[in-house]
Amino acid sequence: FINGKGGSQPLGLLNGSNKLTIAKQSNQAAGTIVVANIDKMCAQIKVDNPSSVLWLYNRPEIHDQLVSLYRPTGTAGVLAALYSAGQPGNPASPANPTGAMLSGYPLVDSEHLAALGTEGDLILLDASSYLVGDDRSGTEIAQSAHLKFDYAQTAFRMIKYTDGQPRYTSVFTRHKGTKQLSTLVTLAARA
Repeated sequence: FINGKGGSQPLGLLNGSNKLTIAKQSNQAAGTIVVANIDKMCAQIKVDNPSSVLWLYNRPEIHDQLVSLYRPTGTAGVLAALYSAGQPGNPASPANPTGAMLSGYPLVDSEHLAALGTEGDLILLDASSYLVGDDRSGTEIAQSAHLKFDYAQTAFRMIKYTDGQPRYTSVFTRHKGTKQLSTLVTLAARA
């Protein structure tokens, strides 16, 4: 559902035509994430369902970058963190067991995302805009005592047919304005 190319597999998030890629900052170092990246991604997310907006990230790869994101709050103020983990008000859930948040949206770790500095290492999406199809026939289970007969074992096969693709086929431009919006926003490569 993330990297699928379509055809014999679901069309993944990163291969849909509705993906909006935010360019890196002109002076941004390779393999980094800066506050301006997060701000631009948040500004260009199209929200269909506010409770379904979340960040997907490759935690071991980019955790250090996220905990160092701070926004100055004035000449005499303190720095305000964009990232928070497991604090009151950030309850844990099955999808987000640590309760980690970035700019108010939950962070969900996925090992299927790219390494730091590569497009797809950090994704902001409205998960309600990804459609999953199910044939509703249940899981087909078959067994064979013949396949592993020499080893005194029984082999099982389980098949479940599903499909998926982004709901939208393009990015959006508001009636009044020039900025593009999408339910899936990624950060361009920073190499």
